Amino acid sequence: MTVIGSALLVGSGALWVAGLRLFVRSELSRHRKLTWSAFLLLVGVGVGFVLPLSQLWSKFLLVLAILPLLAVADVWLLRSGHGLSFWIRACGFEVCSVFGAAAVARCVFDIAGITPFAARAG
Repeated sequence: MTVIGSALLVGSGALWVAGLRLFVRSELSRHRKLTWSAFLLLVGVGVGFVLPLSQLWSKFLLVLAILPLLAVADVWLLRSGHGLSFWIRACGFEVCSVFGAAAVARCVFDIAGITPFAARAG
């Protein structure tokens, strides 16, 4: 892994932790938090089933690059009174959770000899 890749990984980890703190402190019920967490993990496993590890990394970087635009869209569309920083942390937590679960799942699938669905379809 390159220095830039390592820096991106550390920065993503910090973004995930900031988003996790926001999520844990939110006023959502415990049931909603568990349901949303399970949904994010299931989406991640699905993404990991479809894409090989190299494509996961490139798609993750693409989504990270457009994360500020997603946050601006949330501020503008939802008009919840939360600022840009809130939405960057919230979206960052979700994106990092999904892609983290996808990477772990893809590694497990690779060990089990399960090829990515995208490789089979292409």
